Formats: sequence, structure tokens, C-alpha cells
Amino acid sequence: MSVTMAQESLILFSIVIPTYNYAHYIGRAIESVLAQPGDDFEIVVVDDGSTDQTAMYLTGYQERLAHRFKYIYQQNRGLGAARNQGVRVAAGQYLLFLDADDALIKNIMTRLRESVRASPDDDYIVGGHVLVHTKGEVVRRRAPSIAVDGATNVRNYFNGNFATICNGSVLVRRGVFERIAFPESIRRWQDRVFYSHLFASYRGRSVDFPILTVYRHDDSLSHEVASVLEDGPKSTALLFDPERLPPELMCLEDEYVARTQMFLFRVCYSRGLHAEARRAFHRARKAKPSQALGLRSVRRYFKAFIKGWLRKGGGTPGI
Repeated sequence: MSVTMAQESLILFSIVIPTYNYAHYIGRAIESVLAQPGDDFEIVVVDDGSTDQTAMYLTGYQERLAHRFKYIYQQNRGLGAARNQGVRVAAGQYLLFLDADDALIKNIMTRLRESVRASPDDDYIVGGHVLVHTKGEVVRRRAPSIAVDGATNVRNYFNGNFATICNGSVLVRRGVFERIAFPESIRRWQDRVFYSHLFASYRGRSVDFPILTVYRHDDSLSHEVASVLEDGPKSTALLFDPERLPPELMCLEDEYVARTQMFLFRVCYSRGLHAEARRAFHRARKAKPSQALGLRSVRRYFKAFIKGWLRKGGGTPGI
């Protein structure tokens, strides 16, 4: 069934769901959208080259929901490319990026309608989320406070004050994507680049309610060390693009590099990659020494140093 211009003009929200081999989870995400009241939203599923039963599973939705459901298959190119493809085919005035293993809160579309009508000039709205851990622990995370000044928001994002932000908790006006997009040249960190540019240049606000439930599970997209190590430096170059980031924020590059490298240090240390952990620690210390002076981090560094030395049979450990 073809989609008419009249039908598309009635769509206020597009829920974009990128997926890769999540046929066993995506039904929960889709049903959480379909259970929402109203008929002014659509679902856009972008299948990033799945090799499981995703395509077969989604065919029924496509046939049943007609213009309210779009299914696009593409060769595997990563989350950034999948989200951008969703933007290109979406008809909504606002877009929400829902991961395939998460779910919208009941009746959240009603509250989002009220929010955009109450503040039509905002380019984005940030809500909270409910986090469900693998062992059943449930944690409610509130949205951070959004400042009027974009530079303050970027600094807060870098400092970890926006740690509760996740993709499904940010509603973004469609017009934003005329200037910025998710980078497609990296597999990790692309959300950091996008949201940094969003917070720097656009006006938004936070709301005091959760938008989605985030489920942690054993096969959640984890930190693949090789791609994390490769994409960390690439994300820095993409983020500190003078055409996307205001001049007054370019001075934050050293701090961003240091925080990124300390994250890599922790990831490598937890995986037993002690040489890589030490190198990340040194890069962080070089960029901004204060970032590497935490007692716990220093202890981990020396443990990695000693373990690397012992692994070499007591020879001179590389630094």
C-alpha cells in the first residue's frame, strides 16, 4: 500500500529503530510503540544487514500496519548509518531513536505531545529512562538539567553530568538533521559526536519523566576493544570539527581526549589488555594530567605495569 502525502503530513513522531540480529528482542520494542495512544506516529525499522530471522519477523508488521510501518534493509554499515537512513525515510516532525532491545514507557507519546506543544521552539527534549539490569535490579534515572547556553551543555556532557542520556531518551526535531548527523565512519562513539553537536548549537530542555526502559542483557552491544581503540581518536577529529562546534569550545579537546583515553584505559584493564591500558593511561596523562591522577586509576596502572612485567617473565616491562 503506497503512502500518500496527506498521510505523511499527519505524522508528528517517527520512532526510528536500528537493528542488527535482534529478532528475539525487537518485537518488544515495536509493541511498546504500537501500544501508545494516537495515530500521529510511525515506526521506521532499519535493518543493518541482519543474518537472523529479522526480515521474516518484520514482514508481518509491514503488511499489517501499511503507512505507519517502514522496514528498510541495508548492508551492514553500523548504527550511525542505520540511524541516518531512518532519518532520510522518516516523515515525522520529531524523531526518537529507540534501540531494538529497549521499550517505550506506557502512554509516553501523550506526554511527548504535550511537551512539544508547550514548547514548540525547542529543537530537542531530553527525558529520563528506567534501567533494568541483567539480575533484575531496576534503577530510575532522571534527565539532566539543560542550560540555555549550549557551551555549558557540552561541558556538562564531557564532564559526565549528562551520563543519564541515552539515544531513546532524546526527542529531536527533524530540522536539526539538515545540518548535523550521526557520523558513519566510526562504529563506536558516534552518539557522542552527534549529541555534542546537538547540545552545542541547538536549543532544548529536559522533562521530569522517563521516556523508555533500557534493558541490559548478556548480548547487549558491548565494548569491542579493537573498534573502541580505533574509533576513539577518530571521534575526536569528528567532534572537534570547527564547522560543527563553536570556536569557544575547541579548547576542550585536551580534556575530551583525556577522558576518552581514561575510558579506554578502564576497558583495556578490565579485559586484561595491560599494554594497551598503559598506553591509554599515558595518552590521558599527556593530554591533561589531572584526569589520570585518581588514586584508583593510578593503582590500576601500576597493577597493569606489574602484570605486564610478569607476563614477560620478569623482563623489562614496556611502557
